[in-house]
Amino acid sequence: MTSCSALQRKQKQPNTSSSIPRLQVNLEHVFGFTSMSNSLISQDHSTVAYAAGRTVILFNKNTHKQDFIISTACKTITSLSLSPDGRYLATGECGHDPKVRIWDLTVDRKNCIELGDHKFAIDCVCFSPKVDRLVSIGSAHDGNIYVWNSQNKEKLASNKCLCSIRRVAFVEDGSCFVTVGNRHIKFWYSSGIVPLRGHDALLGEKKNNLFIDVVCGRSNCTGLTYVLTANGLICQFDESRKLRADKKLQEKTNCLAISDSYLVVGCNKGVVCVLSPETLENIMSVPLPHCLDIDINFIASTDQMTYPQKPNISFPNTIAICLDENKSLLTCFYNDHSFYTWNIRNGQLIEKRNCYMYHSACVWGIETYSVRSTSLAISNRLKFITCSADNTVRFWSLNHNETRSAFASSSVENVSNGHLMKIIYLDEDYSKLCDNQTTQGKIT
Repeated sequence: MTSCSALQRKQKQPNTSSSIPRLQVNLEHVFGFTSMSNSLISQDHSTVAYAAGRTVILFNKNTHKQDFIISTACKTITSLSLSPDGRYLATGECGHDPKVRIWDLTVDRKNCIELGDHKFAIDCVCFSPKVDRLVSIGSAHDGNIYVWNSQNKEKLASNKCLCSIRRVAFVEDGSCFVTVGNRHIKFWYSSGIVPLRGHDALLGEKKNNLFIDVVCGRSNCTGLTYVLTANGLICQFDESRKLRADKKLQEKTNCLAISDSYLVVGCNKGVVCVLSPETLENIMSVPLPHCLDIDINFIASTDQMTYPQKPNISFPNTIAICLDENKSLLTCFYNDHSFYTWNIRNGQLIEKRNCYMYHSACVWGIETYSVRSTSLAISNRLKFITCSADNTVRFWSLNHNETRSAFASSSVENVSNGHLMKIIYLDEDYSKLCDNQTTQGKIT
C-alpha cells in the first residue's frame, strides 16, 4: 500500500525522459557469418558479400573493411547475389511469405525493392549477366521458380519445381540458366516464354546423384556447363546438355567457382583443387587452412600452422568459394566459420593474404577485459572475451593495429589477420568446431 508521502514524492519527480539525449548506435564490425554454401556467397570486382543472420556483410577485398546491409525484416537471409556490375544486391529469406529484396548499393541503403509471391523460404537468387533479369527459387515446400524484371517489379516467367534446388547459374550470354539438386539438372529458357521451358540434362548412368553446385563456362569454354556432385564427381556438359567429360576427385566435394582460366573445387578436409576448365586436369592445389585445434598464440610460421607435428590432425571442410581472376584472389569459406583469401598469381607459391576465424556455434557470453594478466600473457590491448557452444573461449581486440603489434614478435599475424588474439579449447573433441549442416538443411 502506497503512503501519502510517497505519492507526493513521486509527483514531484521531474520528467527527465525528454532531457536524455538519444544515442544512435552504428554497426562497426560483425564477428562471424551464417553463409554455409555458395548460395550465400557472392562477389564483384572489389567486394565479397556474405550473410550473418539478417545482415549482409560487404567485405572489401582491397581494404579488408566491412560494410553492411541490414534487412528490416526479422527473417534470416537464406540466399544472396551481387549483380555483375556491383551495383545491386539481391537477397532471399526464410519463413512464411518471404520477400526477394533488392538494394541499390550506390544510393540510400535503407530502402529496397521487394518482390513477393513465394510462400516459403527462398533458397536461391541470381542476377543475369546483363542485370536485366533476376531468378528466385523457392524451397522444396515452396516449389516456385520466378524470373523477374526487378526494376519494374514485373514477373516475366515462372514454373514449378518440387525438388530441392541447391544452386542456379546463368550461361554467359544470359540465354538460359541452369538449376541443380537431387537427381536434378535442368536448363531453363526464358526468352519471352511463359511459363518457363525446362529441359533436363542427358545424364544417363549419372542420374542417381545429389548435384550440389553449378557454374557456366566463359571465354574459350562458353557453352560448357560444370556440375558438381556431393561424392566428388565433376561433370562437364555441352550446349546440347550432353555429358562431355567427367572427373572423380578423391575427397567429397561441396562447391565450385570458375573464371576464364580456372575451375576451382572446394572439398572436405580443407582441400581446394584448381583445374583447367577445358580438360579438367589439375593445375594447382591451394594450401590447407589451419587445423582444428590450432593455437594461434604459439605459431612460429605458416607451415607450422598447416602441418603440425602430431598424428590424427583434422581440417575444416571448404564450403564456399569466390574466384577473382583479375586480382588472382581466391576466397575460401570453411565450415568452422573461418575464411581465407589466397593469392594464386604464382601457382607454385600460393600466398595467404588474410584469414578470419570466428565462433562456429552460439555465443553464450561476452565480457570486456582491459587489465594486464601475466598468467594469460595478454596485454591490456585486449578488449573483450567470448565463450561459445563450440567449446572455445576467444579473446578479441577491436583495434586491428593493436592486435598486429601485440604479436609483433612472431608471424601470427599471418595466421589470423584481424581481431582474434587467442583461442582456449575447453574440450579435446573438436567436432563441435565444425558446422556440418548446409544452409538448406538448417533453414526452411
